[in-house]
Amino acid sequence: MTRSAGSLAVAASAMGISIALTATSMIGAALLPETASQGQRELQRYFDVTAESSLPAWWMTSLLLAAALAHASAGFITRLGRLRGAWCWVLGAAGFAVLSANEHALLAQRLETLGAALAAVTGFPRPVLAAAVAAGLLMATALALLAYRERRRTRWLLAAGAILLAGSTAAGALTQNLVAGGATGFAGAGSVLADNAGWLGRAAGALLLAAAAMSTMSVTRSREGVRVCHRRAGPRAIVTASVPAADPREEGVPA
Repeated sequence: MTRSAGSLAVAASAMGISIALTATSMIGAALLPETASQGQRELQRYFDVTAESSLPAWWMTSLLLAAALAHASAGFITRLGRLRGAWCWVLGAAGFAVLSANEHALLAQRLETLGAALAAVTGFPRPVLAAAVAAGLLMATALALLAYRERRRTRWLLAAGAILLAGSTAAGALTQNLVAGGATGFAGAGSVLADNAGWLGRAAGALLLAAAAMSTMSVTRSREGVRVCHRRAGPRAIVTASVPAADPREEGVPA
């Protein structure tokens, strides 16, 4: 199996797991009776995409962490290749790491109390939200610069992943506000459908962004070891993981 085929198989498997988790969450919400026992409700919550510390939450945490690690690796080989844009990859990695922590621990909700305290002290309305918006704009700028500098395949993966991740997150927040406000059509089945569609969109966005970072790397194997370099760097910046051949004398075999 070639490297591209192997990467495609991994991505397809991860997306298949995400779709299966979404379907399980929707089926569980639809089939849960109003007279469900405490055990049934706990089982349904374990597969609920909106619940904290549920199986979908752990999976989304893993996907975002994988995107963070992929972007950090891309920044490392970009720096070794003496190419521009390494800081953009590193900034993206930091942003996805924060999103991963937020998915696991719901940091945004936990920071609401801190935001209220800061607003009372500083007099600035919603300081945490302002900081989050500023960080989001900085991250969007970094991804836009990467899309401009990288080759076409990486550019399209970055654009599609960022649009899916940001759009699904914004749509999910809007749906929650509409449900809290009692908007017609956003309660019951409509809310469940919107939540699950938004979660699946974020999962697809994280996978595309991880694939964008991996698409910048060229991996070759030789007798000297495995060589990894940036596709735009050529032979001048190579990370070599040497895997020397075993010495027969070390294995007890006469030379």
